[in-house]
This record gives sequence, structure tokens and C-alpha cells, in this order.
Amino acid sequence: MRKIAFSVFALLLIGISLKGQILSQFTFEDPGNNERIAAIGPNATSSGTNAFCQLSGTSGKGCNAGESCTLCNSFCYSNINLIVPNLGSIFDVPEIDVSIDYRHFPNTCSGGQTEVDAWFFQRGNFAFGLQGGRLAFSYTVDQAGLPFHVRNGNSPCNLPNGTLTVQQCFGCDSTQFSPVRRIIQDGIILDNQWHNYRFTYTQSDGLARIYIDGENIYTQTTACYITPGDPLRWVGAPAAIAIGPNMDGMGNNVPIIDNPTIGTPVPLPIKLSRFEGKIVGVKSHLVWETQTETNNDFFTVQRSTDGEHFAEIGKVKGSGNSSTPIEYSFVDDNPQKGSNFYRLKNTDLDGKYEIYQTIELYYDSKASGLISLYPNPVNGAELHIQFEAGTDMASGVQIFDLSGREVLFQKSYLSKGIHNLILEVGQLPEGMYIVKMVAGGKVYTDKFLKTSQE
Repeated sequence: MRKIAFSVFALLLIGISLKGQILSQFTFEDPGNNERIAAIGPNATSSGTNAFCQLSGTSGKGCNAGESCTLCNSFCYSNINLIVPNLGSIFDVPEIDVSIDYRHFPNTCSGGQTEVDAWFFQRGNFAFGLQGGRLAFSYTVDQAGLPFHVRNGNSPCNLPNGTLTVQQCFGCDSTQFSPVRRIIQDGIILDNQWHNYRFTYTQSDGLARIYIDGENIYTQTTACYITPGDPLRWVGAPAAIAIGPNMDGMGNNVPIIDNPTIGTPVPLPIKLSRFEGKIVGVKSHLVWETQTETNNDFFTVQRSTDGEHFAEIGKVKGSGNSSTPIEYSFVDDNPQKGSNFYRLKNTDLDGKYEIYQTIELYYDSKASGLISLYPNPVNGAELHIQFEAGTDMASGVQIFDLSGREVLFQKSYLSKGIHNLILEVGQLPEGMYIVKMVAGGKVYTDKFLKTSQE
């Protein structure tokens, strides 16, 4: 594995995130307010009885489900239910990228109740939208005759941070294909504002991904039933795709969807296998690893203190093209007191970008911590340990060789503040050593390489 490290510098970058081929798109800007008129692809053949285009979409008009009688009468709610025909089999694709702008309104007549079960898109076993008031999706893939086994109805997946729960595996055929179903807890944003929700399935890596407002909040692991190369399965599915088939907006009589788009995904420039960080002293140390890279230009590191508004704090050059794991690192020299949210934005050589999921680090400015160990490697007589003491405290530093034998011990009393401890290591033979520092009831470890003196 190669490792690439860069330090912090500020940069402002603008990127464009694009789909592959757009098969169908509705912008609801028809002068006659006809919601069935498509901007790209075939027009809808039918829609909900009272659906129509109306101002107050994301930038112009959006689609309103309408109502058939007075507000607050649940029997009067009407669905959007745009039916888009599969002309020329345009939707029979091996991979898919669907997105929609949606705002989630509570119904003021029912104590703030919100829409619970409402798909954005649906075609046979493929669905993406709301289920049980949470963001959910389901899809089916062909597995080329390979066996598929349900493990007692439970998922073998390692799901991130408890964010996702498996609802069920349904209709599983042990020799042909496997349906996959997920629910994202609290994935819908309940602020009455427009947000973009996107689902992709890419055949090349067999992974499903979910994005909210451009940020990749979930990437399915390869352990979750699917293997790279599996295409979507449309056999037995209805020809048409339904947009908002059971979406009524709780009868609020306002536009609730805009810009529903169906297409095929652009291959991602990288496959990110991990992104993690830790606070070391007064700095945030971030590490991430790519499994593969294609046409990869650079990473932008972004930071936020509220998890919503991100600013760019630095850039790390990508490796272009690679089929082997590469590890990158980045140091934020000035984390903010309290929560620091970090995310990666990856841009390829064509200017397309992806934003990956967020991690959180908490910085306590009053805490103690090891800041740095230098020089490393050390070829002189002195090794320096920079340490920040949150309060007055006693400390002890031990150095061990790789056999576990203690070769140096030094005690110190540290007042509150940053200290530079000097260890005399000129007498040590060449080799790798472990440093163990005990201070304030905590243990800090690091390692250094001793080389010959020049």
C-alpha cells in the first residue's frame, strides 16, 4: 500500500456533479402547468387526478399532488402518480441513478403528522422513497445462476454507525436473484425545505449508494448480498416507472417534488474503503484509503462545526489511476473547540465530483495530549516530545526496543501548557523503538526510528 501525506492549506474549488446518461427528467415548467410534459425523455401517460405544476418549486415550478375537496379531510388526498412509459425499453438498464428534489411538509390539521409511505420512484421490486416515515430503497439483481442464501432473514452486512437497519429480505430465489431492502433511520429532513435525495446502483462494483444534498451518506458493502458485475433485474417488472405513486403531500396543496431524474451513473473516480480521524494533541489527524482510482485529480477536505455548513480547509492531490490500495493523510492544525465534522470531496480530471460521508471529531481545548514526536527518524542525540498538559501533572516517559526491553526512563513534572521534553537517545543503536508516556492518568504511545549519526 502506498501512503501519501499532505499538510493544510486553504483552497476554494468549484465542481460539477453529473449523471451519466439522463433517460427521463421532469422540471414541471410547462406553460400550461401540465405535469405530464417531460423535459427529457417520454412524457407521462397519466398522473394523479388533481396533480398539477405550481410556482414555489426549487427554482420555478414544482409538482403539487393537489386535493379533491377541503383541506384536513384525509379522504380527499390525491397522489402525484406520474406514469412514465418504457418507450424503446429505455429503462431496462443494468445500473441506475435516480434523484429528486423533495420537501417534507407536516399536516397542520393532524398534529404535525407527515407523509409516511410514499415512494419517489417505483418499478416492480425497485423502489426508492419513504417507508414508515424513513428513507428506504429496494432493488433486485441477477446473480448469473449463483446461489443466494438468506441468513435467518438477517443481514450479514456491517452497517455504519447503526444508521441503517435491514427490514427484510423478500421474495428471495436461491438460484436466480436476490432482492435487497434497506431503511435509513430518520433519513428524511423535516424542515419544510427542498432537499435532494439520490439513489445509485453501479454494476461494476455491485454497490448501492444514497446521497442527500450531494453527500454520500451510505455506501453498501460488498458483503451485502451483491457481487461486482451483477446487473439490475427487471424481469417481471412493469414496463413503466411510477414517480410519486402514493405521494399526496398530506393534502397540504403545495408543490412537494421537483426535477425527478432517471439515468445511468457515472463511474466514480475512486472507491473509498475507509475515512477516519483522531485528535492528537491540538490537531485533527485524518486518514483515508482508496481501493481503486480512475481519472482521480484531487481531494478537498471540508470542515464544519454544525454538520451542515462546510468550508474547505485544504486539498490533497490524487493519484490519477490505480488498482492498488493507497492511503492518504491530512492534518488540520486548527480544529475548533467542540465538535468538528469532516468530509471528503473528490474531484476527477473532468471536473466531476462526489462528496463522501461525514465523520465527527471532538476537540477539548482543555485536554492533555501528545502533539508530536520529532525528529522522526532521529539520527542525532536528541528526541523531542511536544506535549500539551491540560493541568499541572506528573509524567513519565519510557522507551522500549522491539523486544520489549526498557532502554530509557525519564520523569518530569509538567505545569499546565505546552512542553518540549528532550530525551537523550544518542547512545541507542539503530532500530525501531516504542515511546510510552504516562501523564494525567492517561497513556500515550508512539514509535520512532533511530538511524546512524551523520
